[in-house]
Amino acid sequence: RFSPGITKSIEEEANKNNYTVIYGSSNEDAEKFAKLINVFVNRRVDGLILVPTEGSENEIEALQRSGIPFILVDRHFPEIQCNYIALDNYKAAYNATQYLIDKGHRRIAFVNYRTTLFHLLERNKGYADALKDNNINFEEFWLQQIDSVGDNDVTTCIELLMKAPIPCDAIFFATDILAINGLKYLSNKKINVPEQISVLSFDEPESFDLFYTPVTFSRQPLTEMGCLAVNNLMELMNGGNHIKQISLEAKIISGASCREQ
Repeated sequence: RFSPGITKSIEEEANKNNYTVIYGSSNEDAEKFAKLINVFVNRRVDGLILVPTEGSENEIEALQRSGIPFILVDRHFPEIQCNYIALDNYKAAYNATQYLIDKGHRRIAFVNYRTTLFHLLERNKGYADALKDNNINFEEFWLQQIDSVGDNDVTTCIELLMKAPIPCDAIFFATDILAINGLKYLSNKKINVPEQISVLSFDEPESFDLFYTPVTFSRQPLTEMGCLAVNNLMELMNGGNHIKQISLEAKIISGASCREQ
């Protein structure tokens, strides 16, 4: 799933270079992802900018063998040597957790998907290492991994975090969708943010504007990511064969959803 920030920058940068962008969405389905690639290849597109789904390694390796220029955006597979533009997810999660620690939080929960996707696993590692480096003893139930984006899954994990003998004092959501569902639950239960619990999220969906307090989040450099993807893809389409693997840094945007302890 491309975010609007990336798609806008890709389209603008492509237009500058007289290229037309054709979009397709896999909806996180590996089979749909494979079909989309086949459709675009059969239409003889000049190149592909891809956000791979979980379990799409075979399709990426097949593209490599085909010689069709492509670049991965946002996600990549460390065992596959190819061109990508991505966030340094480990550092982003580490810095976000450190931000909460610097606010005085010592019982920080992290809500993520149960997944094999490298970028989300790196967020787990960054979170855990920040706790370790600050001599905070990690409690296993602080890391909540859910199987889907449904309200019920997020509700269950937050209830567990809030009803523990010593509840968490902050929740860090690994994606904006998780954060939206988490904030809905907290609001419905009249659990006040940040007085009762601090909240920090990855990314910045427009729906955050509807929440009663500005949400603190980790901002990805989406415009830069999209521009780099187009320019590096054009290099490949013009015969370049040097592998470029670029990691970008996120920036913490302070709202009012994280309070000093």
